[in-house]
Amino acid sequence: MKPSGAHTHPPAGGSLPAALAVIAIAAIAVAVAGPVVDAIAALLRAVIITGAAAIAVAIAVLVVYRARHPRPGAPASSRWLAGRAVPPPAAPASSRTALGKAGPPVIHLHLCGTSPQDVAEVLARQFLTIDSPDRG
Repeated sequence: MKPSGAHTHPPAGGSLPAALAVIAIAAIAVAVAGPVVDAIAALLRAVIITGAAAIAVAIAVLVVYRARHPRPGAPASSRWLAGRAVPPPAAPASSRTALGKAGPPVIHLHLCGTSPQDVAEVLARQFLTIDSPDRG
């Protein structure tokens, strides 16, 4: 007849082979644990170094981007303009246009391969034209 309780008990008695198997598995785990821990530590170091390098590259990219694309409306800071040409300060506005500026006319002549007499004639004609009152 079966017991009428909610549970049953295993047969009593020692199990020497099971205890030896547990001890053998523990010995193997202890022997393998050293190299496994070393491999995990090396992998963790590699992940940390790779992450630090990725963060450094991201910071460098951000600095270069901010230097080349300043925020609109933000005042230009001299530290962001390092290495870039800064425009000169604006000159006061002149009422005269660029074509109306006074000064001697600039003449650029190419006289290579011409005789000295031809050069003298061209220069004399050029200076007479410049010095004439109607400049014509």
